[in-house]
Amino acid sequence: MRRYMPVCLLCLLLLLSACGGNRGGPAVVHDDPPVPAAAAAPKTTVDLDAAAWEGGRDGAAEIVSLEYDLGEAAVDGMTFRIRGRLSLPAAGERLPLVLVLHGNHDGKNPDARFYEGFAYLTEYLARRGLAAASLDIQSAYGQRDDDVRTAQIAGRQLNCFARANGGEDLFPLDLTGRLDLDSVILAGHSRGGDAALNLGCAWENAIGVCAVAPNLRVAEKDWRDIPAVILVPQMDGDVDTLDGYAYLRPRWDDGLKSPTGLTLLEGANHNFFNASLSEDDAACGSGAALTPREQQDFLCRYLADFCEAAAGKGALLDAAGPAPGRRYGQAVRELWLSGDTALLSDSGKAAAASDGCRTRRITADSRSTDIAIPLSWGTDHALTFWEGVWERGGGAMDLPLKQGDLNGFDTLALDLAVMEQADNLTLVLTDSAGGSAGVRLSAPEPALGGSGYTLFSQIRVPLSLFTEVDLGSVVRCSLTADGGRVWVSAAWGR
Repeated sequence: MRRYMPVCLLCLLLLLSACGGNRGGPAVVHDDPPVPAAAAAPKTTVDLDAAAWEGGRDGAAEIVSLEYDLGEAAVDGMTFRIRGRLSLPAAGERLPLVLVLHGNHDGKNPDARFYEGFAYLTEYLARRGLAAASLDIQSAYGQRDDDVRTAQIAGRQLNCFARANGGEDLFPLDLTGRLDLDSVILAGHSRGGDAALNLGCAWENAIGVCAVAPNLRVAEKDWRDIPAVILVPQMDGDVDTLDGYAYLRPRWDDGLKSPTGLTLLEGANHNFFNASLSEDDAACGSGAALTPREQQDFLCRYLADFCEAAAGKGALLDAAGPAPGRRYGQAVRELWLSGDTALLSDSGKAAAASDGCRTRRITADSRSTDIAIPLSWGTDHALTFWEGVWERGGGAMDLPLKQGDLNGFDTLALDLAVMEQADNLTLVLTDSAGGSAGVRLSAPEPALGGSGYTLFSQIRVPLSLFTEVDLGSVVRCSLTADGGRVWVSAAWGR
């Protein structure tokens, strides 16, 4: 956790913010000449059905769960205890191993046992047929090189599991042949979320990584091509800059084929994922707050479904159909990218507008003073997006596309933020022969997260719904609405 910032540093940051300082200035509104467009009246219109993901079946396996303490160890002058919480099915061999890393919630107390706060999670994963261990990595925190120290402690723990798997009598349970150490999945919360991402890059036996409410250390990493998901709590009062968003695009920019998904859980705070943390840290946001039980139940199902998908046995990572507005009964907003995702929109061009609609092209970065988007404060990340404002029905905003041949794609996805509720928001495609069709979108309600950040989410539209359009010769990709205001940052084909 980072809320215990020295007072002098906090005062300096506030002074810099008040004086302009590192916070920069207003977002850039590009001086694009107006581009007129004709009205977009689709010949047919269908509704995009709201999607929900149930998944998360309750496991029925009989499990064994225990705490272990293998004594002290030392690496490079750092002393720590090899201890944690282990859960696994009572029977079965070569079980995928999930390693859970807690966060830095009290770096001054090396004996804090925050790993115990994920006992509920390891037990649930065991019931779903996985071996899961919540590791004590508390000794790594409070040091300048805690990324290195975390890797050393986690690596030593993994080595103990490997020795026990090979027959050594280390744990209060015979683990001989029980673990599949070629199928390790890393999961981490808070500072442990970034640590899990780091280890996923470094460990050749890692097949997937899940970061929960991660704080930003370094967004650009030497990524390995394995699946990754990032779970961001909307009302995070600790990492209130919603740093998890900073990891999504760098993975796609590196050309990874494996999917990367970001799920924003509405109403969730930072602390309640760890049962050892009782303080409600919820920052400002919109919507009702979730209870600790609701957050923990969501994480159980989400992580278990991800583990199955990373092992090639589940569908959580399937981004071909409509994006779900709900998972496991809770409201979510999601962004998904993968190697088969092509960026179709051209952010270097203006969006054309017909009568009744006004458009602007805007670039905001993490230092912008008038627009807050979760790009992580203090980084050089920037986002260019189009704003469409509908003064009355009938107006259209045309998104500039890099190509008109969409035959190679199954889905057209828009990264979109609703600023003012847009009634009858419709995506319209028009081909070179004048054929057109529209799909009325189930656009999310306007929402804020963290400290007032505007939240983008992805709307995915199956191209099979545009029955009257020659997808090989699309000349217009338009949004129409009966009033409202939206931002669109990208159009993707997959």
